[in-house]
Amino acid sequence: RRPVVTSADIDGRIFALSPDGNWLLFTRKSNRPASEEINTLWMVNLESEDAQPVDLRASNIVHFADWVPGAGLAITYSTVEPRATAPGWQANNDLYQTTYAPSGMIIETEKVIEANFGGALGWWGTSFAWSPDGALLAYAQPDAIGLVDFDTHELRPFLDITPYQTQADWAWVTGLGWSPNHQVLYYTAHAQ
Repeated sequence: RRPVVTSADIDGRIFALSPDGNWLLFTRKSNRPASEEINTLWMVNLESEDAQPVDLRASNIVHFADWVPGAGLAITYSTVEPRATAPGWQANNDLYQTTYAPSGMIIETEKVIEANFGGALGWWGTSFAWSPDGALLAYAQPDAIGLVDFDTHELRPFLDITPYQTQADWAWVTGLGWSPNHQVLYYTAHAQ
């Protein structure tokens, strides 16, 4: 075992290994007050024993950030706005795709989905899941599941879900998982 990051500020919201296993994507608690900035997004090269974490200059990422399969150092992520009231944020339900150089320099950034209300209970946030081949990106909201259309920059729902009423300051969003051949998308449904 070898320590990779020893800053003691990893917040556990994002922790994703790149498809080739050479990079780790993670979030760190911000040094600023939580009402201004919740966290920041970083990556570190796992092939080098003395690699330093690279600041990706993206912040307030609570629900989703992941590597784009087959696209090198390209990631997609969604942001939130910090709030003083529970749960501590208002989701933007947006989606960005950014390609980085190993130094952390931004090569290209594209806003794939504009900030939007996110459907019923949209304040909580949207989750996403890449298919293993990187051809499809599924999304889940408290009231729907669908695919991201990268050509039209829209969300295309294909299954409506009755939102689960938690009676609390959190919303239930189904988990998503792809079959290895990327032909089937799995999800969990709550009881009627």
